[in-house]
Amino acid sequence: MSLSDILTRRISDGIGSFSELALLLPYTDIKLTFFGFAVHGIVQKATKTSIAAKAKRNEPVYTYRSPVSMGQSTLAIYLDGDHENWEPRFASITDNLPDAIVGLNAGLLSYKAWASVILFCHVEGMPFGVTEYAEQSAEVQRDSFPKIIHHAIPSLGPRMSTAQLEDLVKPRQYPIELNPFQRPGQRPIGSTRLPNVSNGFTIRIVGRDSVMRKEEDSLVLERSQMRAAEQQVRQLLDKTQGMSLNSLD
Repeated sequence: MSLSDILTRRISDGIGSFSELALLLPYTDIKLTFFGFAVHGIVQKATKTSIAAKAKRNEPVYTYRSPVSMGQSTLAIYLDGDHENWEPRFASITDNLPDAIVGLNAGLLSYKAWASVILFCHVEGMPFGVTEYAEQSAEVQRDSFPKIIHHAIPSLGPRMSTAQLEDLVKPRQYPIELNPFQRPGQRPIGSTRLPNVSNGFTIRIVGRDSVMRKEEDSLVLERSQMRAAEQQVRQLLDKTQGMSLNSLD
């Protein structure tokens, strides 16, 4: 068995865990494409009989359908062997943009390739989230996002309107949360005693802000209507306090 076959088998053994997505998202068809240096190498070196060889034929390397009682969602996983990283400037990617990008244990500041992804998702409003080993690392990365954007403004200026630029540089929230789907157990790193867990923390970098604003506006309107109704009830109660059956004679 070749090294490529061994690595492919290890991937196929762990890739089944993503089936849980089909259970968490009922009535949904999910297409999940893996990118990365290791994925690229495995596909390029894949033998004809290996699972990774399906990627060269643009076929899913793993599929799953959840039970009817659980929503009957489908999950299809692909490996991208054409590129070592997800790069929005590649024509094959530009013509087939994803609905969202997720990076697991991403290390956004450790790899230069992430800079173009961070900027692209901010400009295009594409949902983008990552997991990180340590909360401290997540906080350092969060502080770097405005710097990445401001550094790119001179090159973006000629291609964007004033309104678009103002929207791009506006202050944003990058929530950091404990990941409930983390791998349990501290990573064996002797240099630190801070919590350091595989997929331990999440960073929401770009989300559906327009959808969130609509939901917030709807909630504000609902609360306003409830306050108006409560005020009307109080007014009616105030009027009835001075009333009696004798006053109706």
